[in-house]
Amino acid sequence: MRAEAARRVLADAEQLSDAPERRAPPCPHFGRCGGCVLQHASAELEGAWKCDLVRAALGRHGLEAELVLAGTAPPGARRRARLVGRRRGQGAEIGFRARRSREIVPIRACPVLRPEIVAALPHLRALVAEAAGRRPVELAVTATDAGLDVDLTGAPEPGPGRAGRLAAIARAADLARLTLDGAPLAVARTPRLRLGPAEVALPPGGFVQAAAESEALLQREVLARVGAAERVADLFAGIGTFSLPLAAAPGRRRVHAVEGAAAAIEALAQAARAAAGLCPLSTELRDLARRPLLAEELAAFDAVVLDPPRAGAAEQVAALAPLAGRGWRGRVVMVSCNPASFARDAARLHAAGWRITGPVAVVNQFRWSAHVELVATLEPRG
Repeated sequence: MRAEAARRVLADAEQLSDAPERRAPPCPHFGRCGGCVLQHASAELEGAWKCDLVRAALGRHGLEAELVLAGTAPPGARRRARLVGRRRGQGAEIGFRARRSREIVPIRACPVLRPEIVAALPHLRALVAEAAGRRPVELAVTATDAGLDVDLTGAPEPGPGRAGRLAAIARAADLARLTLDGAPLAVARTPRLRLGPAEVALPPGGFVQAAAESEALLQREVLARVGAAERVADLFAGIGTFSLPLAAAPGRRRVHAVEGAAAAIEALAQAARAAAGLCPLSTELRDLARRPLLAEELAAFDAVVLDPPRAGAAEQVAALAPLAGRGWRGRVVMVSCNPASFARDAARLHAAGWRITGPVAVVNQFRWSAHVELVATLEPRG
């Protein structure tokens, strides 16, 4: 590759030859669609690059850790997607945004998405053609155990006639549920996902891990790192991605799940009540950014699981950091989808007397993208 560097940006790049790790991109939209950036790289190169992203983020804070690639999601595994669509003439187009642009790249195939989402694209286009106004609309599509759950946002308020036509499209597509800005419009079945032995009714717009295969890897890592801890706090618990498997693990254990989204924590609580064989699992609705659990509260637990959003857990980390100087002998298991915010939070803990123990597990959940998941364990030094 030959290119000119100007202000940290490569311009006028010219490919001179193929690297041994180069592969033919499997998608006809690659290069325009902003969803994937690495379809031209081998799986080995992609995994190594994502480990380097985590290593570089830690290095910027003066931290080092052993890194291991715990696994890579296979193609066709993405069960959650946010598509954008707009009316075009008498029809509509639907796809992803172009790279660094508001332009929509229409798609009719996608090697990343689950096959049932790809198969539903004609019906999703029909929804856009019927619902969209002058501006583009977004569709959050989730493949659940009961079928597709679609939340359409950005559309004008539909009158009775249009609402009826949208419901008819949802029935023709056999959608489990169609919601408009979170409000149910057509519900054939309650969208559900299995987490451990529990079945969770997914609230509209509820967060789920992007691929079930990667979710299983993350759960395995968290359970192994929590180990035999008997009192576990799961912070930013969501719908119970880790709380429910933790409560189902063998041994005597109590799990306390804390989450700031009311619909998510209620779905978790209902699933826990209906599941058989779980250890005691309590839930708490609490905004951990505004009211984090204090060190005095966390001292009652043997292990703390942290799975914050991309912005990280700055407030909660600041609250738990003093535990290292108070003789606490537990551990914190951090799950992150953002190496930068993870490194910042880990550095805050390191400065307060904590250390990263064991390898940091890197999970390549978002295949062919620049996103990366990780799981790390931190314990007080000394």
